[in-house]
Amino acid sequence: MNLQFLLSAAALVSVAAAASAATAEICIENGTDAAYFFTAQNGAGQRARATLAPGARLCLSETPDHPGGTVAAFGAADQLEGCSRLVGPAGSDTLLDYVDFDRCRWTSNSG
Repeated sequence: MNLQFLLSAAALVSVAAAASAATAEICIENGTDAAYFFTAQNGAGQRARATLAPGARLCLSETPDHPGGTVAAFGAADQLEGCSRLVGPAGSDTLLDYVDFDRCRWTSNSG
């Protein structure tokens, strides 16, 4: 192998790692049998929101300097109270059962 090939391969690995880090996402999935309103907020405060049908997923890109974030579910878009969970870098969670006032069951808190 020559030095130029090794340097090119190292540059490609570096670019691929940077692209992978830039596309990290926090996600929330509706694992219930009803539609609910969901939000995903990254560590920089950017928020994605949508009403998700059963089995649908909502994701939001992380920012490299603020990994992780908060995902939440609400009975409807106009409700103030819902259920939220913190997620780590490139984290996700799935809502299994919706119950008002932060008593929901998530994959991260069900045994």
